[in-house]
Amino acid sequence: MGLLRTTSLLLVFLSQCHLYPFCVVPTDQMKLVTELLTKMLQSEVDKVSNGDEPSASVVLSLRLAQQHNLVMEQGLLERLEENVVKPNKTDPLALYVLAIQSFCKDPSLIPAPMLLDDYLKVTPILYEELNKDLCHIGSQGRPLTSYINIFQDVLALCLMGQKFVIQTVNSLLWSVDYNQLGEDGKLSVDTDSMAIIALTCLRQSLSPRTAAYIRTQIQTTLEKLFHRVLATRQANGLFGDLYSTGLALQALSVNYIDFDCTTTMQTLLKEISLGAFDNPIAASLIIPTLSGRTYLDINKLKCSADQDNLPLTGSDTASGNMTVYYTVIDDVSSTFRDSIIISLPVGSTLLDVLKRAATISPEKFSFTTQLSSLGLFVTSIQGLTSNNYQTYWQFFIGSNILYKDIRDYIPSSGENILARFLLF
Repeated sequence: MGLLRTTSLLLVFLSQCHLYPFCVVPTDQMKLVTELLTKMLQSEVDKVSNGDEPSASVVLSLRLAQQHNLVMEQGLLERLEENVVKPNKTDPLALYVLAIQSFCKDPSLIPAPMLLDDYLKVTPILYEELNKDLCHIGSQGRPLTSYINIFQDVLALCLMGQKFVIQTVNSLLWSVDYNQLGEDGKLSVDTDSMAIIALTCLRQSLSPRTAAYIRTQIQTTLEKLFHRVLATRQANGLFGDLYSTGLALQALSVNYIDFDCTTTMQTLLKEISLGAFDNPIAASLIIPTLSGRTYLDINKLKCSADQDNLPLTGSDTASGNMTVYYTVIDDVSSTFRDSIIISLPVGSTLLDVLKRAATISPEKFSFTTQLSSLGLFVTSIQGLTSNNYQTYWQFFIGSNILYKDIRDYIPSSGENILARFLLF
């Protein structure tokens, strides 16, 4: 009976992509989610402010949440776009692509001025990575990277609307059907769950003209994966272990597989209150589910409807720090627009912000000043110098002109500070 029920639910709901209605956080416990989001955001902001690379997984999770700090998230996006072109980036390319797409941007062409074409063309790179892994499985019995990376590549390509040849689909299904997704012979809930999400996206993307046997093969493989994931469910509602459960919930939810989600949610919320998800990477695995979303919602987000309702002021004050978003713009010749997130002790001045930015990234934020009877003025940023009353640097706080001396103005946490090179 259980098999028939699961299969019938699969056939009816496989094309859906939102969480099952009862798999939600109770209203009186939403504060736990807000606190978790604030910790995650503050952690990433602190990393970037110290010149480190943000986590693509954490940024993606923040974007799938229902609460946002739009200024800080924009700063994280810009750092991701800078880092994705680096050969030593810390996350797989697919995660960068998914994170960038979650900002409602086309990730297939990422700006990269240092490259010959000025763009990083990620689609052929993802296809190449995927094909290398699949070929290595065929010859060596294991991928070059990992099975979870393979299905992340598939998901990223699928959400960009890319198509797959039949041979690739067959290779993916073969990996699942012959129980080859685990590491060292052990099945992995994380990998099975990512495979479900990616293959569900693939199935939804098939055109009506796709051969029926391919649809049937994908459906059969998904059923096998469902049963493998459901078999790992414990009495407390967790799948596999605490940190595998978030991805498992997404995998089951995108296909509306019926299970007692209430017990699972209660266990997760209890563990959050005990600090089990204080690590931002661990938290990123459950935030989409806690927010009523999954990875299949990435290309359906309406970014214009995002609410700016996740301030960092409280967490900053508690730690004695403030965080601001600083942008320098050449509005005369449009030669650059660069941004950085800066974290400094509460009470720091705008001049302190400029000095910190120049320390972290001197090639973008180096500056010079000149003292006059009217105060200290910035005369150049990034080597672009004001010129005999024809051009000048003007500071803005949000959309408002700053008239105070940069030595006297004390920014508030969360402020958006702009330095714009303008014509008189």
